[in-house]
Amino acid sequence: MAKLKRSVIIHALPEKVFVFVNDCGVLPEMWPGRLELGDIQALYSGGHRYSWVYRIAGRRVEGTSETTEFIPNKRIVDKSVKGVPSTFIWSFEPQNNGTKLTLEIEYLITTPVLGMIVEAFLIRTNERQAGICLANMKAKMEVLTII
Repeated sequence: MAKLKRSVIIHALPEKVFVFVNDCGVLPEMWPGRLELGDIQALYSGGHRYSWVYRIAGRRVEGTSETTEFIPNKRIVDKSVKGVPSTFIWSFEPQNNGTKLTLEIEYLITTPVLGMIVEAFLIRTNERQAGICLANMKAKMEVLTII
């Protein structure tokens, strides 16, 4: 199981950042490799169930995810139940009139033929893309806060 953790400070209140991140429709715009989201269903307990299409290393991967934990303004946990087995944990912490947004991802890479070389490449690619996603969210949220 591969793991990564990235954080960014966003100059916007946790409530605003939470609402933005919980709008799963923004992910294709923010996350390189996320091609599309579909079949988005709001869950009664908060969060969503949705299908997704992701491109990594030139391959198209499809799956579905569902929010399994939803604590307003604090935490969202999405688990992929089809496609790449993974867990995305979004944490929101108040920090100096802003928000520390942390993304933790645990995922299983299945590379039976090429093994560890491909796995190392995929891990580096995912780490880079997670960093870009957080930077994009920071830029978008800070522009929205100024307006």
